[in-house]
Amino acid sequence: MRELNTKIGVFLTTYTQLEIDEEISSYMDSNDSDGCKIFMKELKSFNPKSSYYITKEEAIEITGLEREVNKKHSKALYTNYKGNPFGFSISDVNLYFEDPVLSLKSAFESAAPEFDFEKDLFHIKIVK
Repeated sequence: MRELNTKIGVFLTTYTQLEIDEEISSYMDSNDSDGCKIFMKELKSFNPKSSYYITKEEAIEITGLEREVNKKHSKALYTNYKGNPFGFSISDVNLYFEDPVLSLKSAFESAAPEFDFEKDLFHIKIVK
């Protein structure tokens, strides 16, 4: 598990299948089926074939929306992340795409190169 901070108050935690299995086991060991359901409900994937595939609306909420008003860009563009993802010294990385899911995916490509987009999942935590 690793944590990615996409913007103030938004944290994404990556999970491999093995880590998901361990998390589910810990919920089952403590007889917390409700906690397990909540955990599973909040998992997201970048694999379009997955039932956990992240929606455009969810990606907008966790990436942020920036409106560029200049000659080159007249549309709303989504930024990936700002800050120190995974504790790396990456400062204010700005990659803009019109698709917020692709923008978020670019954050994972930069900050978590070991993330397997076909198999791995992530969990969204928003702190207000």
